[in-house]
Amino acid sequence: MEKIELLAPAGDLEKLNIAYLYGADAVYIGGYLYSLRSRAVNFNEEELKQACYLAHEVYHKKLYVTLNVYPKTFDQLKEYLIFLQAIGIDALICASLSIIKLVNSLTKIPLHLSTQVSTTNSYVIKYYEEYQISRVVLARELSLRDIRSITNFPHQAQLEVFIHGAMCSSYSGRCSLSYYLSGRDANLGACAHCCRWEYHLFNDKYQQLSPYYFSLASKDLCGLKSVKKLQEMGINSLKIEGRMKSLYYIGIVVRTYRLLIDEIFSTKKVKSYQKYFQELASAQNRSAFGGFLTNSDEEMNIYDLNQEPNQRFIAILKKYLPGSKSLFIEQRNNFKVGEIMEIITPQTIITNIKVCKIINLQGEQVASANHPQELLNIQINKIITQDIMENCFIRRKSA
Repeated sequence: MEKIELLAPAGDLEKLNIAYLYGADAVYIGGYLYSLRSRAVNFNEEELKQACYLAHEVYHKKLYVTLNVYPKTFDQLKEYLIFLQAIGIDALICASLSIIKLVNSLTKIPLHLSTQVSTTNSYVIKYYEEYQISRVVLARELSLRDIRSITNFPHQAQLEVFIHGAMCSSYSGRCSLSYYLSGRDANLGACAHCCRWEYHLFNDKYQQLSPYYFSLASKDLCGLKSVKKLQEMGINSLKIEGRMKSLYYIGIVVRTYRLLIDEIFSTKKVKSYQKYFQELASAQNRSAFGGFLTNSDEEMNIYDLNQEPNQRFIAILKKYLPGSKSLFIEQRNNFKVGEIMEIITPQTIITNIKVCKIINLQGEQVASANHPQELLNIQINKIITQDIMENCFIRRKSA
């Protein structure tokens, strides 16, 4: 049995590099046209070329581009498709049948059917196979039992399943609430996330019935415990949501699922899920649940809107001189002298490193680092003997 693909998101070149470095087999990105994340920092032509170069020449992995809107116009689409074929992307993720037909008529780019199509049964897969769809991203509303019934039905297309990230409270993300309330069309990539707003309940006399607000939003999906069964079913790819998430989030989530997939593939079992859940908790602040995959009675909606952002992530390592006690870093959250930290590499976690001095670019010694993305030299209490590299994460040690 082949090892299941781990597919990660990237909103820019820095995140794409981190996703590959921390264990993604493939990355999906949005280009400058027809992507369902119009507010993300999508890739322009030069960045798309560079992304292909990194994927294929540096990491020898795959790159997919989203083309998953339901368009109202087709301006520049033909030229865009010809460009994407020329730079050598590995697949397009599409939802609109009109776009699918145009891709087939103009290019030989492999096609993946977006989760926006809400594929919930084998008949849909067979239908789209007639349009040269090589992979289907299944609807997030399916349980493991539903997915197994699909895998038992003969089909040629590969199957992909969302395993982690934000869930939409509307069916497969096809929501009109944002457009109705804010004029921003979710199906054109401009969702205002109205489901996450704070709502109050009133009666027909406009009297507030409760002092408490509520949300229409869903908890995030965390499918750690479903990975083994999906691997055994022969699912081809596991997809992480989050093109607009932080660099640290991408790295930690990808690294966690990479280690879990590798453990399952090598030992056919999972010794303990606790360490994986603990790692994911360091990167996110929303409540999470097993999604529809587990088909459980666990509450899906109304997570705690008051949860504080996680600020354990304090810096990215830019340079380390072996044999020294100096780290050159780019700061992301404030920290101070005396704090105990951890260094996270793609393979290991180096812990109990104490910050002894913080020196800025002017050579001044400071007691704390308070300026995001400031370049600093920090002196630590020990020489690091393990291999560490540029782009490792540095975070506070948990209490």
